[in-house]
Amino acid sequence: MNLPLSAVAAAVNGTVVGADVMIQGISTDSRSVRRGDLFIALRGPHFDGHKFLPQVADSAVAAMVDRAASGVLPMVQVGDTRRGLGRLASMWRQHFSIPVAAVTGSNGKTSVKEMLAAILRRRGRVLATEGNLNNDIGVPLTLLRLRSEDDFAVIEMGANHSGEIAYLSDLAKPSLVIITNAAAAHLEGFGSMEDVVRAKGEILDSLSAEGVAVLNFDDPHVDYWLRRVSEQRAITFGLHEGATVSADIDDAASALFSQFQLHIGDEAATVRLPLPGRHNVMNALAAAAAAHAMGCAIADIRAALESLPGVSGRLQCLRNSVGQLIINDSYNANPASAKAAIAVLASHQGPTLLLLGDMGELGADADTLHREIGVAARAAQIDQLFVVGQYAAQVASGFDEKVDADGATDRAHCFADQQSLIVAAQQWLAAAAAQAAVLIKGSRSAGMECVVVALLDADDGHEASTDELNGALDATLSD
Repeated sequence: MNLPLSAVAAAVNGTVVGADVMIQGISTDSRSVRRGDLFIALRGPHFDGHKFLPQVADSAVAAMVDRAASGVLPMVQVGDTRRGLGRLASMWRQHFSIPVAAVTGSNGKTSVKEMLAAILRRRGRVLATEGNLNNDIGVPLTLLRLRSEDDFAVIEMGANHSGEIAYLSDLAKPSLVIITNAAAAHLEGFGSMEDVVRAKGEILDSLSAEGVAVLNFDDPHVDYWLRRVSEQRAITFGLHEGATVSADIDDAASALFSQFQLHIGDEAATVRLPLPGRHNVMNALAAAAAAHAMGCAIADIRAALESLPGVSGRLQCLRNSVGQLIINDSYNANPASAKAAIAVLASHQGPTLLLLGDMGELGADADTLHREIGVAARAAQIDQLFVVGQYAAQVASGFDEKVDADGATDRAHCFADQQSLIVAAQQWLAAAAAQAAVLIKGSRSAGMECVVVALLDADDGHEASTDELNGALDATLSD
């Protein structure tokens, strides 16, 4: 990046105060400002970047502010720095004509983004969203990382209210979009499932006439999205007959892997995916469909999917010092992802323990939706349930209707705090066989990653390697 401050001001409808210096990069974090950066002083309910202007003065070459400040740096003054960030990203995006894929949906966004990026890297340099920086700050920052050397970009887009995906899509102007699914998530912000479905569909409105929409054929709302696609090309993925890209799942899949026959038109390939669960097969199909539309061969799609690393906190298979399986799915939770994770745990051959924290932002249906998770765990024949949080009793009652006033039965236990749950889980593991498995799940607000850390020996806990996974699958197939 090499932009004069005056060009930044023109893009964001701002006013230059001070010298018209050259901008070489963008930062919104005072701790990571590099020499030559434009520091954008964002403001939120609990932070104000303007307070850090003196700290960044030695490194940043200029700042974007929303109010007059002392002249420690040349500045661009705007009405809203958050919107200014978006306008700057929109301007920068227009400098690039590379294929840009945008991914949204209630579940699977990050996994699909990582899968698609891995496939595309076999054809060139890929800019992809880091982590899950998928909101109105993260998406602009990702777009501002575009460079002339990039051949593709894969942008993840999240939302917790209507209109957000439309805004992000307008910034990114994708040539291909993916909707992974629509499920009960962020209902407090959206209001209803119908609003969730419409909000995911906002991403379709950003496509040009030559754009491609990749849609989940198995989602009950796919017809609505197909109607919303006008002259653009639509590709579907799914397990049901009729999808453009489909799969036949091998029954030999386990709590560590998935194996399936991938079908793209008249071509087919057997894929060993080092990620467990039917939902991860769906994620792989979404990525495969998008990659196919972007010109990738099925051989490259297969090779990339088979060599994927795990994503931390998303069905991440770890082992403690005695070899017991600790499945870390603590990054986030909603009803659909919780049920998918339970299905993975249920596929394990050995004693099973489910550790659950609350699922956030479910609105008026929170009680019912938490109880349904308990019902799902019971139907999956999970051996033990330990649960903590505001909705612990609802989950426990769905799992075992005999839960007493203290929230306990022989198979279900409610805990007043996370530390009590950790102690009980450690005791359960100590008494269990080496073949035991524990799944840890909860929303970000539940902080269940602390449980994962506590259950692993710091010097011995490790992620199951690809070789271990392939070896385990070979053993399964030979049984």
